[in-house]
Amino acid sequence: MRLIDDAVRHDTATLIDHWQLRVFIADNDAVDREGSLRAEKLRESLSVDLDIIDEPRPGVSHVRNRLLELSLAWKPRYLLMIDDDEWPSRNWIGHMLDTAEHYSADIVSGPVRPDFETTPPGWIVKHRLFDDAPLPTGEFPAVQRTGNTLLRSTQLADRQQFPDGQWFSVSLGRIGGEDSHLIEGLVKNGARHVWCEEAVVHERIPTHRLSVDYLAARAFRNGNAGMRYRSMLLPGLHWSCIRVGKSVFMFLRWLTLTHRLLTPDSRSLHKLDWQIIRGRFNAHLGRHPEFY
Repeated sequence: MRLIDDAVRHDTATLIDHWQLRVFIADNDAVDREGSLRAEKLRESLSVDLDIIDEPRPGVSHVRNRLLELSLAWKPRYLLMIDDDEWPSRNWIGHMLDTAEHYSADIVSGPVRPDFETTPPGWIVKHRLFDDAPLPTGEFPAVQRTGNTLLRSTQLADRQQFPDGQWFSVSLGRIGGEDSHLIEGLVKNGARHVWCEEAVVHERIPTHRLSVDYLAARAFRNGNAGMRYRSMLLPGLHWSCIRVGKSVFMFLRWLTLTHRLLTPDSRSLHKLDWQIIRGRFNAHLGRHPEFY
């Protein structure tokens, strides 16, 4: 498993004298358990402890909550989270830890860079549909996710904020946005969130994700889930009116950009923007399709 090789074997030698590391892996496939079986083969070859968890309940929120529950029981100072379709650059762990210590950060996020299976259309690269824009280390990031993210454990162990131990909202588990809901909620409650430009992880992008249909479905999901989790963070009529007003403004702006229909690449981008707007208005109407 490339993720484990790159995250642990490459970084352990430089960190082992200063940090105690432990790896937690969750398998959400209760039938085949392919991930668990493959991870088990790595146990003896690693110089750190490895815990493999089976979580049969569907939905990514259950998986992530289970991981946090068990890892927090170990009483770590920090937790590093990375998705299973990503792999880190060399010294990823060290860069994240150094940034957290230097900036006294509660949350550190790093860039996800695409590794395309086939050469993507130029407009996808130009508009960074799979790539994070560069940002100086120490700045407040625009992305709010748990893929390539470090969390200070004291933030998650706060029983006033998480009395039931449900860090990732189960109601968002099949809709999406549960990780953004967590990060934005922590920041809303005072957590310090900074960027680490050096802590790069790579994500394999298969060819089918480059299709306009796939990107349109993703845009709709992002627009829909974004409205859902923000309504949970900021409830009430006042904030609802603000969100609807922003959606109306986005729609009016989209209408003024109809000249983009004249060229194929701009036409595709115009279609994606429309799907984001559709997703938002469906959320305003209480429609939240399940995507996972």
